[in-house]
Amino acid sequence: MTFAKSGDEVVVTPSRDKALKANDSDSAFQSVYQDEADQGKWNYEAKGSKLTLSKTQDNKVSLWQYNHVLAFGKKIHSSSFSYQIANAGQGVDRKATNFEQIR
Repeated sequence: MTFAKSGDEVVVTPSRDKALKANDSDSAFQSVYQDEADQGKWNYEAKGSKLTLSKTQDNKVSLWQYNHVLAFGKKIHSSSFSYQIANAGQGVDRKATNFEQIR
């Protein structure tokens, strides 16, 4: 994931190279974000101890809400997340999730 420096857009990709490229500059971020848009547009909201990611694709929205988020140094930790996937259902995953800044 790479978060926009301003606004609520986020690039979510399994490609480390694309995520790093998106982090280079505002114009690089927008370029990668638009290149990935055919697979859905991602946005985020960080509020209190929650981080919510949303993906809009084919006018349908899917949500992932990371709960009890703690950020320290180059790491973000979440104790669980809930999800609501368009046309697929919803649920809660009680396993911890950890994100680490790679650059």
